[in-house]
Amino acid sequence: MKKLLLGMLILPAMTANAAGLTPYILINKEYRSLSQEKTARMSKSTGITDVDGFETRLGAKASQELESGITASGKVELGINSSRDGANDDRIRIRLAQIDLAGSIGKVTIGQHWNPNTLKMLALDPFTATGAQLLGLESGDVVGATGGNFGMKARYFNDGLTYTSPKFAGIQASLTYDQSDDDDLNQDLDGNTEKWTTLVVSYGKTFGKSSLNVHVTRATGSVENTSVMTADNDEAFTTLGLKFSCPSFGASAAYTLDDKGQINTAATPTVATDIERKHLLAAVWYNMGMFTFGVNYGKTSFDDKENLGSSTDNKGGSQSQLGLGVIYKLAKNVKTRLLYRSQKIETKGTGTVAGTSKTNKANAIIAGATVSF
Repeated sequence: MKKLLLGMLILPAMTANAAGLTPYILINKEYRSLSQEKTARMSKSTGITDVDGFETRLGAKASQELESGITASGKVELGINSSRDGANDDRIRIRLAQIDLAGSIGKVTIGQHWNPNTLKMLALDPFTATGAQLLGLESGDVVGATGGNFGMKARYFNDGLTYTSPKFAGIQASLTYDQSDDDDLNQDLDGNTEKWTTLVVSYGKTFGKSSLNVHVTRATGSVENTSVMTADNDEAFTTLGLKFSCPSFGASAAYTLDDKGQINTAATPTVATDIERKHLLAAVWYNMGMFTFGVNYGKTSFDDKENLGSSTDNKGGSQSQLGLGVIYKLAKNVKTRLLYRSQKIETKGTGTVAGTSKTNKANAIIAGATVSF
């Protein structure tokens, strides 16, 4: 560890064998046809869009072998989401800005990078980076949905520090500390700084051409109080995920227990309420030549201390999503897809989710393509 940390401190002064800079471009676009319950009072809509969270992007990466035996690498990536409004911060944003220092005792990652747990979860979903993904970023397509809650709990990418251990007998661990992008080094008492610590332990085993991967995650986070919300918002979640794959077939599943800890509202700014959410994910896929046929399913259950829609009686509810379709690999860097996605929002309370209904169902037909250079 001392050797790795020393390399971090004297990196600018060390002689290195230069490696070429590799720029890259990835374009990810979809055509979607959306419809939902009449009570939602939303007309059928069609159009071209980016995929939220996996929009078109432009980046560059490079690596250097240092004399100390440490490999230094870096990556910068911009997201370009042309379907966002011009005034929206997500139209052009920094996705990644990271430095990696890897040696015999592990790897340290500094800067804005993917949370290791999120990368494990994304690998479970055959439709990741499409409009049928279970990441939950497409929740805006259905009226009444709670964002990011369709069976997957994830932290995406944030500024932070991650240490990843070497693999030993198939076991690897990573520890991440990060905080929300908007509040880095914010010392204002009204700053609402969000800080997280994430531990991921994974195990991988190969059987000929087949593989089994299991991971366990424990993450704890807090949002410091403000002058209005005087109680801190604490949260912790635990995830168990597994994936089996062979050349022609694959299956995966994950379960997350999310303890929201302390939730405050403007109506009760000094009151803390413990709530629980349960996230379930499952998927299967079949590879046939250049085709991948898949089905994924995700569900998030809200306990009886939360409200969905207009309900105010704390009865909870659920959100679920089913996706199915086919991905066709035209070439090494070109993929096309045709997918169907069904989302359902349901409240157990006396209120409504959409219009006069306790439920809302939304369907989408999706055709898309991804091209990278």
